Amino acid sequence: MNSEVSIQVMDQAGCVKELQVEVVAETVQNRVDEIYNRILKTAKVPGFRKGKMPIHLVRQKFKNQVREEILQGTIPEFFRQALTEKGIEPISRPEVTSFFFEEGAPLKFIARIEVRPSFELKEYKGLKLKKDKIQVTPEDLEKELSNIRESAAVLVPIADREARLNDEVIIDFEGKINGEAFKGNQGKGISVRIGKGRLLKEFEDALIGVTVGLHKSFSVVFPDTAGYQEVAGTKAEFNVVVHEIKEVRLPELTDEFVKENFQIESVDKLKEAIEKEIQHARSVDQRAKLIHQITHHFLSEYQFEIPESLTSAEYRRLWNEQLQHFKSNQIDFVKLPQDKQDELVRHLKDQSVENVKMAFIIEKISEAEKIICEEKDFHNYVETLAHNAHQSPQAMEAYIQKNSAQAKIQEWIQYEKTLDFLISVADIEIIEK
Repeated sequence: MNSEVSIQVMDQAGCVKELQVEVVAETVQNRVDEIYNRILKTAKVPGFRKGKMPIHLVRQKFKNQVREEILQGTIPEFFRQALTEKGIEPISRPEVTSFFFEEGAPLKFIARIEVRPSFELKEYKGLKLKKDKIQVTPEDLEKELSNIRESAAVLVPIADREARLNDEVIIDFEGKINGEAFKGNQGKGISVRIGKGRLLKEFEDALIGVTVGLHKSFSVVFPDTAGYQEVAGTKAEFNVVVHEIKEVRLPELTDEFVKENFQIESVDKLKEAIEKEIQHARSVDQRAKLIHQITHHFLSEYQFEIPESLTSAEYRRLWNEQLQHFKSNQIDFVKLPQDKQDELVRHLKDQSVENVKMAFIIEKISEAEKIICEEKDFHNYVETLAHNAHQSPQAMEAYIQKNSAQAKIQEWIQYEKTLDFLISVADIEIIEK
């Protein structure tokens, strides 16, 4: 930058800097004359041949256009030069808060931008973390095998005995509190598995001993839990009609059953596969808990301002995700109680601040350790996505390119690699269960 331009940088609140820029009159006028001459050559004005309109008329007729071009073109150009000279890297679009432009006078403007927060890295190696020892017990295996048998259960209608624990009972029911109906107080053709806890325990227990065609009345006290807010702590009287009783018959877990249903050669091989799945799921959960500890440590250690534009963008991202969650679960946000709405908004705002702050901390550590997303990392991730989506890697990569998502994915991979690095150099205490 030469003496044609003077720049002053003022630190504002948070991560905002204000640049006061002044360009000498001669330089500005040269730009103005260039614009007028270009307009003179190309303008089509009735009564004049192209390029033959007197320059004083050009200046009168196109003065506003020139002013707009100075604002839209020249100011951004000098602003970029000012950033380069001062070594400032903005992370948000500049906001021109004021400018002064008159022909023959210096061009003055003030622009505000957000920059990365400035902070010094603290010690990040040897963080004291805790994790549970991963082990798969016989009880874990038995639970999964039981679930497999349950999923293949056969329901056999029973007409000559009373219902007992684990039977499936088809009923109509109607309940009242003090003689009045309440939300969800009735149902027809409802299937109840006695003892599975899908309904209130008192309700399911009352079905033990019923027979087909029986009409039965009994009372149930609703618990003081969130799922029963409208009726919590009240006693309801129920009338039940029993239509069917079905005995749940579980298949034997044999090699033949396993081959037919899982294309695995034996029960022992199935157990091995289940054990690996449990170990993988617990290792994923274990890593998430370690990252939670790292996050808590860093957010406690570092106190610095972060750009409002980034937290706003992150809040919008989290909010859109929440709306998708509501939509998939058929929840109408506006129908939630006001305190629940306010609580969710506060949570998402707090989360957006934490996410942005962690991103800056992890980014700085990755720079210090020279951790990057290598080409093979990106391709491995694309292959995993493609496999899960039942697509070819080429199709998945084309989709990513079409949606301009590669840079974001690479940032995410670098972030995750840095977290893995922090875990690898941490002082981890293993907790025996």
